[in-house]
Amino acid sequence: MLATSIWHFHGKKIFLFVLSLSIICEYYSASKNIPSENPAWQYAIILLPTLVALTLISKIVFDFKKKFKNLNEQIETDELTGLKNRRGFLSASRYEIYRSNRYQQPLTIAVLDLDNFKKLNDTKGHIVGDKLLIELGRYLRSALRKVDTVARMGGDEIVFIFPNTNADEAEKAITRLHENLLNLLQSYDEKLNCSIGAVSFSPQQNHDISLILQEADALMYQAKRVAKKRFTVKDLTNESFADSALDI
Repeated sequence: MLATSIWHFHGKKIFLFVLSLSIICEYYSASKNIPSENPAWQYAIILLPTLVALTLISKIVFDFKKKFKNLNEQIETDELTGLKNRRGFLSASRYEIYRSNRYQQPLTIAVLDLDNFKKLNDTKGHIVGDKLLIELGRYLRSALRKVDTVARMGGDEIVFIFPNTNADEAEKAITRLHENLLNLLQSYDEKLNCSIGAVSFSPQQNHDISLILQEADALMYQAKRVAKKRFTVKDLTNESFADSALDI
């Protein structure tokens, strides 16, 4: 597909340029009375246009790859917060689940939802709500590890992927995250809070991302119902997703 696109946009230009260069070489040869049988000159006539063509093609391929990468990043990025969007999350989750399987490492996926965010929008306006989401996105991008993934699924729902992270490690990380987020949220409104549900699982288990999100979402709502504890981390290493759903 990339080769077809390159030829469609630049193939004719490259062909005409190389053809012109070959003609110039032939004209130069004739004007300087260089014998056509000269082996060195014959090689030069062939190699020079070829090298120029390869250089041009390499540059064009590099530019195309860069443009495709930038376009892909734009498609997978939430415009308001700068976090990944749903598409970006699903793409990252497939990759991280593959890595989890390959290297036999635990994986944790968490769902965060802001509490009383609708009231903030209703009382202070959507401009203030958007400002909070922008600041939230900026904080999350700087607070997490480079290997972690954070995405806005829509509204005020945020999801996380913590690679190579078991339940104990996830609980420590989410405890710190919740404390810091609480300070940010309550700088806008003292009634704001956030609830987080997280699922840790092993590579051997069912990796249907919809089931994993369903588990984490149920745990998040469970945390909402317990006012004193706004996050819940569940270790599903020794359970199946179908069995654990009955416990929630």
